[in-house]
Amino acid sequence: MLFRSGYIVEAMRHAQAARDWPLASRLLADHHIDLTFDGRTGSISQLLSVFPDDVVAADAELALVFATARLLDGALEKSAAYVDLAQRLADTVPGEGRPGFDLLLRELRLVLARWRGDLETALATRPLLEAALAAQPVGERALNDETRSVALQNLGVAELWSSRLDDARRDLEQGLALARRAGRPWLEIPCLAHLGIAGPLTGL
Repeated sequence: MLFRSGYIVEAMRHAQAARDWPLASRLLADHHIDLTFDGRTGSISQLLSVFPDDVVAADAELALVFATARLLDGALEKSAAYVDLAQRLADTVPGEGRPGFDLLLRELRLVLARWRGDLETALATRPLLEAALAAQPVGERALNDETRSVALQNLGVAELWSSRLDDARRDLEQGLALARRAGRPWLEIPCLAHLGIAGPLTGL
């Protein structure tokens, strides 16, 4: 099959053309984070535009794909609505998919809170995020580097603007190290930028 050969977007399009919505949803839920980190957000948006509304309304993992896409578009309220939908449908996620689902759900809540300027809520997500990261399968380390980098970057920014300067510097430095280990230069840039602000404030 196409998705076994690495042609994941093409496989999703074939599934959609066949109106095999369960397969199309499964493939997108499994691969949209990789596609996002690879800069293929346009492909994700095109794929999302094909799903019928009733399919989206009943699929928790697909709702999180929509939430991620709307967040990156800057549509924070629409993203939050999809996060809430995913939360309501969380019990429908099969056991093997639940660790990844919980991690993305909690990370999206963190990023939404930080982008909205709700620093208290953003900072309160740390224990839940750490628990979700600890629950990930052993073979997911590379992706965990990326998702942890995003989480630490957003926590660090929230800490910086909350005047928790030592915490901010620690988390931004860890986020930067993980971004470099993951080979994602664009994840390094926000960490470096905010470390540039934190440095003079902490005397370093």
